[in-house]
Amino acid sequence: MVQETLHVIQKRWPKVAKRLENEKPTRDVHLVQVGDELSLRVNGLLIGSAYNRVHEARLQASLVPALAEEATVYGIGLGDLPRALLERPCIRKLQVVCLSLALLRTVFEHFDQSDWLKDPRVELLLPDMSTISFPMAAVPSELSMVSSEAEALKDRVLLELDTPYIRERHFDQSGEIAQRIQSNAGRVARDGDAASFFGRWKGQRVFVAAAGPTLEQTSQMLAVHHRGEPVVVVDAGLKPLLAAGVTPNLVISIDDKREGVLSFFLGVDLEALRAVPLVYFPRLHPDVIDLWEGPKLVAYAEHSHYQEIEARYPRARLFSSGSVIHPAVDLAVKAGAAEIVLMGTDFSFPGNRFRAGAHLLQEERVRHFVSNGYGQAVGTMPNFRGYLRDLETYISCHPEVRFYNSSRDGAAIAGTEFWEFAR
Repeated sequence: MVQETLHVIQKRWPKVAKRLENEKPTRDVHLVQVGDELSLRVNGLLIGSAYNRVHEARLQASLVPALAEEATVYGIGLGDLPRALLERPCIRKLQVVCLSLALLRTVFEHFDQSDWLKDPRVELLLPDMSTISFPMAAVPSELSMVSSEAEALKDRVLLELDTPYIRERHFDQSGEIAQRIQSNAGRVARDGDAASFFGRWKGQRVFVAAAGPTLEQTSQMLAVHHRGEPVVVVDAGLKPLLAAGVTPNLVISIDDKREGVLSFFLGVDLEALRAVPLVYFPRLHPDVIDLWEGPKLVAYAEHSHYQEIEARYPRARLFSSGSVIHPAVDLAVKAGAAEIVLMGTDFSFPGNRFRAGAHLLQEERVRHFVSNGYGQAVGTMPNFRGYLRDLETYISCHPEVRFYNSSRDGAAIAGTEFWEFAR
């Protein structure tokens, strides 16, 4: 069984075969049979349905439009998902991305895969790509046991699979966001435009500070080595930055949660920041906007929430995909930065802390992990990983800017170099 399958791969994809030669199958493996249905349990997870594998595969395949001529499958499972798509006469090309060579070798030991691997429409790929292809479908179980090289790709696939749910969650069913934006219309009308900063820092180095735990250390280092370069900080990072003696050039706030965001500003000497502009999205609570004593500049995200108010009051648009660090980075890029040094962009829990100044987390509550700058696993949350991957995609779209990460303790960020403050 395994030899016939490996022979097909050797003939068609010798690079994949070479990698498989040195791969050992997983040890914790059990065949599972319910009636006539046979499946495989690996490391406690069922790789395919033990009740109706064909129906499950066709359900997963439904993510690919019925008349699509090309598609990509992430994960191989027991081969059922590729087979389900190859049943369609309209499919001319099917890319199948292996997310775990160990799992692939394990499956080969128990299930013949040569039938669909011989199909000339199939292209078997290793997970060495940084972006995902569309239309796509995925084997859910395999996303839980990917190899380390496929971690970033897995996160992007999960993001895509979760997108319909995320959109539903963010759909303004109660109209609360629309009401908030409408209640801020007068403020938007009188406040300035964040676009006034576009091109202002052309060719300069800009420091962009998020609120991750490493900000406490890097802000102190910035205070020592700061040479007057512009500094942009997100709302939650303001207090740690000021505590280190660094005054930002811009503060950005976009969240609509009143109490949480207010806490970032309470206790701050706002009088001393009267010359520092606050950049905000109109969904920000009016109490936060009114609290700020300095200039106020408006920006919009690429979202339907802002279409109506943007028609009346055109303002800058900034990239935003769930995290305030996204528009902060985008504003620095649009301001003309040649170099951007990221601070506190940890997307994880280095030191087992949620953010700068926060208390220690209970270790048993940390169930998700990401690799840090040392290649070590550090605790995180699924949404943090999503923010990270979206930032990495953004960075890849801006080769004209050199990006640096100021700490190796937080998540490794593809497309960045490590920044030494002593340089």
